[in-house]
Amino acid sequence: MNHGKLFVGLDYHEDLARVCVEDQSGKMLLNRRCNNDRPAIVKAVQGHGTVSRVAIESCSGAANLADELVHEAG
Repeated sequence: MNHGKLFVGLDYHEDLARVCVEDQSGKMLLNRRCNNDRPAIVKAVQGHGTVSRVAIESCSGAANLADELVHEAG
């Protein structure tokens, strides 16, 4: 179901990521673990709406994932 603009939070860990998705009213649509790679994160967020903003935890490895998400997943 498409909920319009989305806000995504990523809690990055060495082996996994926690993905939290909220709509523009603040309703939580998703909060779950997945692999910490681009395909898994894109799959988790897909179908909920258009991503407006993303916040990612600042730690070792997170910048590489963020760069990959921006350049390869838009």
